[in-house]
Amino acid sequence: MPNNTPINNQTVEKKTVLIGMNGSMDSTVAAYLLTKQEYKCIGVGVVLVDDVKNDKKVDQNLFGICNLFDLEQTKQICQELSMPFYAVNARDIYKSEVIDYVINARLQGKKFSNCIRCSNLLIEILLDKANLLGADLFATGHYAKVAYNKDSNEYSLHASSDLLDDQSYLLSTLTTKHLSKLILPLGDMRKQEVIKISKLLKYKFKDTRKKTYCFEQDQAVVELVEKNSTEEFWFKGDIVSFENKDVLGEHQGLYKYKHGQVKFSSSDDSALKNHKVVMLDADTRKIFVDREKNFKVDYCEIAQFSPINVLDSSRPFKAYVQWSMTHIKVACTLYFKAFDHVLIKFHKAQEGPLAIGGIISIFNKNSRNAQLLGCGVCIEAGLYSIIERLEGQLDEDTLVEIEEDRKGRNIDEYKF
Repeated sequence: MPNNTPINNQTVEKKTVLIGMNGSMDSTVAAYLLTKQEYKCIGVGVVLVDDVKNDKKVDQNLFGICNLFDLEQTKQICQELSMPFYAVNARDIYKSEVIDYVINARLQGKKFSNCIRCSNLLIEILLDKANLLGADLFATGHYAKVAYNKDSNEYSLHASSDLLDDQSYLLSTLTTKHLSKLILPLGDMRKQEVIKISKLLKYKFKDTRKKTYCFEQDQAVVELVEKNSTEEFWFKGDIVSFENKDVLGEHQGLYKYKHGQVKFSSSDDSALKNHKVVMLDADTRKIFVDREKNFKVDYCEIAQFSPINVLDSSRPFKAYVQWSMTHIKVACTLYFKAFDHVLIKFHKAQEGPLAIGGIISIFNKNSRNAQLLGCGVCIEAGLYSIIERLEGQLDEDTLVEIEEDRKGRNIDEYKF
């Protein structure tokens, strides 16, 4: 069995490192640690939105703490750490790659994994600037780890030592191209240790222990969609019972709703009491709801599955999946299908919904140093008997594998 213990890239020969800086505690401590290790450091700030604090045109409710960019403080930090600093204007690409993606997903009734998309964009920009400026490596303040396996010559991504602040999920879409040059100085540290180090510095940082993410405020997202689209794409229609298909009311646009929503603006609110949104169908313009007590899922299917390294997909194996920063990793069994599709059967039914369109990441275990195996996009989820629900849709071999899973036989647990 190959040795796949996480190894920090900072153990390599001292080289030039480009560091993503946004004036936050995490990125500042990461830069401070690297300068103490005598790396030749370059600070780069990626400006994604206009001045959120002072520009009244920018809705502050749309953006989390990661976008509260203090350019002047970042410049000062880099100067005092003897680091040259460069600012990158990424407003246009952020709008096209993230904001427009959020708008389109909401119009189609799909979940958006904007944090993963934003993290991938930042990593791409930093890697590009590292190459442009001649840096050997680049770094961020994410809580995760990069490992290198000498036997297989493969890089991998792992959960951090602090599971409460682990951010490996945010980096799910990274590839070897990124990981081979990425340093994550905070991966072996706990948040409290980072806070202690930050107190040695004289800067005032926002409290990042209260986690805030972009596009969390529903009304702000609704207003964003309305400002950037026309009524012909707002798709008004019926609110329908998922259980018996009865029409319970009318909605004024798919974009005003999301999976799991409990508040309705409908002509028949009384019929929707104790209901949640379980599905939004852009084709029929219907919103399906169910009672909260029925809100469970025991399987999902993902498409566009992209493993970081080569996996044996010839037979099912046990793993863990995560579908948001606020959701724990869930034990499951994976069944590989054709065309980069994977059927995921949870070992225990989970509280729903599991929204269509979201990124689902797959790990080998649910603990510190868990290795990311890959990720994909959720295209179906529900609470059904797998055999009955998918009979006729899966090939015979996969049906046999599922039946053997029921009997507790012939299942590999993916180990390293």
